[in-house]
Amino acid sequence: MNLALVAIVLAIGAGAVLAVSSRDDAASATGLAVALVASALLSDPLPSAAMLGVQVVADLVAYSDWGIAFTRQVLAGTPGAERSMEAFFPSM
Repeated sequence: MNLALVAIVLAIGAGAVLAVSSRDDAASATGLAVALVASALLSDPLPSAAMLGVQVVADLVAYSDWGIAFTRQVLAGTPGAERSMEAFFPSM
């Protein structure tokens, strides 16, 4: 078994115990957040570093002046060309 998976399972357990046993609201919320985030990592682990790098580069190109100009050229002559560019990009 992978050592990272063991650490994630222990974090889930620790977060669940903290969420249930604490009388402080902030500590309970923190424990619940730790358990939920760790369980999400356990069920769907992060992609490799190469895939994360490709995603970061793609986002940087998409939000650059060149990427916005390219999007405007692609949309020219279509009904979407009348919309503002913010409609085509997720909010940051």
